[in-house]
Amino acid sequence: MKILIISQMIRSSPTGVSVHYKNLAEKLRLQGHHVDVLTIEDAPRTLHYAFAVYLRFLGLFGKVPRQIAWESNLFMRLYLTMLLKKNRHYDIINAQDIVAGAAAKMAWKNKVPVLVTCHFNDDPATEMIRRENLSGVVAKSITKWFRFLFSKVNYLNGVSEYSIQKPRHLFPENALVEIVYNGIDFKKVREEKEDIAFKNRYRDKKIVINAGYLEKRKNQVFIVEVAKTLKSSRPDILFVLLGDGQDRPLLEAKIAEYGLEEQVLLLGHQQNIIPYLKCADLYLHTALNESFGLVIAEAIAAGIPARAFAVGGVPEVLIHEQSLIDITSSPEKVATIVLDAIDNRAQHMEMEQQQYEYAFQNFDMSAMIARYEELYTQVQSDFTRKHSIANKEKPKYSSPSNLKTV
Repeated sequence: MKILIISQMIRSSPTGVSVHYKNLAEKLRLQGHHVDVLTIEDAPRTLHYAFAVYLRFLGLFGKVPRQIAWESNLFMRLYLTMLLKKNRHYDIINAQDIVAGAAAKMAWKNKVPVLVTCHFNDDPATEMIRRENLSGVVAKSITKWFRFLFSKVNYLNGVSEYSIQKPRHLFPENALVEIVYNGIDFKKVREEKEDIAFKNRYRDKKIVINAGYLEKRKNQVFIVEVAKTLKSSRPDILFVLLGDGQDRPLLEAKIAEYGLEEQVLLLGHQQNIIPYLKCADLYLHTALNESFGLVIAEAIAAGIPARAFAVGGVPEVLIHEQSLIDITSSPEKVATIVLDAIDNRAQHMEMEQQQYEYAFQNFDMSAMIARYEELYTQVQSDFTRKHSIANKEKPKYSSPSNLKTV
């Protein structure tokens, strides 16, 4: 099968979306499929320059034109880049976001089935409006824009049940919607070794680790508050944050303000987090929302216990209530949960084993790839059937009975 995977997220983006589609492409190729990957970074250089000027120009007129310019910029750059590739034959196009999916549908003029994989943490229109603090005309325009994009697609899959709940009202009524859980390579994780240098350096510490882009939604600042709570009573606990992002200055300021330089360690973005996970005693996830929580599954695969706020798709990954934390919990309450997980781990071993078995059964990469292959075939079949029906229903041209021929 010839597959094109497309996304507005560049390959080096430190997000679960880029990790997902890179793993998907790699494993599909190993199964014998021809897979191309196209992202916004593959646009011709002239397009980058042209749209940079376009964004800067409209940005001069305020927040509303700037936001609309940004959204149309992503769509048009992907659309024009795909036009250059549309002569290539593909059996299916798998878009990793709705912007890329609608652009592909229009570029290929509905001659190739387009499946949109939903990584949504929320209704994407509402999420953008809240994130950018939009209102009035621009908020209405963004909602209309997303309704337009969703009207262009007929096939969607979510990486969790939750990822399709919030945006479902935007889906076309006749859309085919399936769930294909996100996946990780358990075998590869098992074969990874712990970072010996890191382990030896902090061998006297109990390590609580978190990985993710440093931003408000991921809420790493809450972990700093938990560390503050335990500063005096448990100086043997070290909180390690893997990742980089816009909240790093805030985190650094908080760490300095609370005098937590010995309790909280910022290690920045790491290409491979597994060796660090294997050094840890606990994985703590405090995101305010998640479509799935891929890193939680990675922690389970790495053999360490995980605790996380019960938000979004996280309860689909951590099936035991004891592993889930009420999002209204105070830093003091979460500190007691951390201590219980670390100091009484033997009491939780059965639960952790069940978590591992459940995750392996449902989120191993082999299961994800097999499910995608089934879904691609299902989408192809439905697309062919509908096009066959549509072609049969087209009236054939016939000459009017009163037309004279010579």
